[in-house]
Amino acid sequence: LVIGGVKYIEVDKAQKDKIYGTKQSLLDLNREVILKMIDEGAIDYAVAKRFKKSIIEKEKIHFCNSIDLSEDSLFVANYLCKCHTVAYVKESIYWYYKYDQNTLSSFDDYYIEKIECEDEKIVTCLEKRYGTLRESTIWKRRIFSVYYYAIFYILQNELYSEKKKYQLLSFVCKKKNFRKNKKFSSILLKATNKY
Repeated sequence: LVIGGVKYIEVDKAQKDKIYGTKQSLLDLNREVILKMIDEGAIDYAVAKRFKKSIIEKEKIHFCNSIDLSEDSLFVANYLCKCHTVAYVKESIYWYYKYDQNTLSSFDDYYIEKIECEDEKIVTCLEKRYGTLRESTIWKRRIFSVYYYAIFYILQNELYSEKKKYQLLSFVCKKKNFRKNKKFSSILLKATNKY
């Protein structure tokens, strides 16, 4: 797998590059490398990546068309279980244009449940080859990030009344995984400032 950087471009704002990886450009895949990729968000999208067609065809890896969230992350996870190395390109090879503030365009009443379900598929897939990941701080932070982004989406959404915001926030904060992993909120706030 080859992973390149992503240039984020927001209208009327500064551009920023997100470059993945370490100083080493080629790494053998193992648990530590996978955790680093999860931590960086390098498994979250199929963009800015080069996949070997031969691996995809031989292993019959495909996008699952029955899901509408995290289908690309699941594809990347399945691919990572079949390849042996990852190479990093130290430049942006994909440009992401953001035209409005609505980054959770598919947010609905079942958004959190759908993401949690797909994250479970992703971690189960990766654990088949790389051992236990779900108990790591990095994976737990990933799980909590769903709540973090949902909360900020709710707060920033001008279409919601104050009453609706309160109802949605109450719903999010009552979730089992939110209560179990809320200690990661300060880590996410620090990490957000890093990018």
